[in-house]
Amino acid sequence: MLSSGVNRLHAGFELWGGRLDALEEAVFGGEAGARRAKPVLARHDAVVGRAVASDPDYELHQVGRADWALCDAIVEVDGVATTWAQQAAAGRVPGLAVRPWFADLAGSVAGLFEVWMGTSLYLHDRWSGLCCPLVGDMWVEPGGRNPVALWETRVVLMDVGAVLVRRPLQWPLPALGAVREAMEAQWAIGGPVDPLPARKRRLAFGRARGADPKRFFRGL
Repeated sequence: MLSSGVNRLHAGFELWGGRLDALEEAVFGGEAGARRAKPVLARHDAVVGRAVASDPDYELHQVGRADWALCDAIVEVDGVATTWAQQAAAGRVPGLAVRPWFADLAGSVAGLFEVWMGTSLYLHDRWSGLCCPLVGDMWVEPGGRNPVALWETRVVLMDVGAVLVRRPLQWPLPALGAVREAMEAQWAIGGPVDPLPARKRRLAFGRARGADPKRFFRGL
């Protein structure tokens, strides 16, 4: 059971997560893929650090690292700023046949989402500003205050709303005030928000057992 009050999530992230895993393996697998991955993963680790097996939510941190390297990290290819997911969707990764869903993943959004409960669940991303309904068959525990959760996750955008790509990494709801203040300050000076410092803080929070989230995330 998720402490946020959301007891069961639609298994859409199993479909889309499986697709993203397959695309990462195709782009970053083998010797050529390792050469693509090495510099972007090094950029990630220089800011966030590396999760270790004893860290809470280790697998989710590892998944977020690989997803960022494929979908979000800007690389220069033939003088053009792009991502490796965009290159795959455009048919520019040698030996990789384009699938229709490559473009959906290349356009996916990784965010820190406030999850609001109404007739359905609604997402407000504190990193990008995206606001949209969350699509899927899910049950939400009645009652409680909005927002009901703070999720770091990735979504693909459909005509009717957002679909989960990954199982959400839970952030503590008491941190929300500090998160809002920090993100609004970054947008006030022009944005966009770089998610890596926030991910560094979340990784550290998992290691600081018993830390007060209101204090820990201040000045994010």
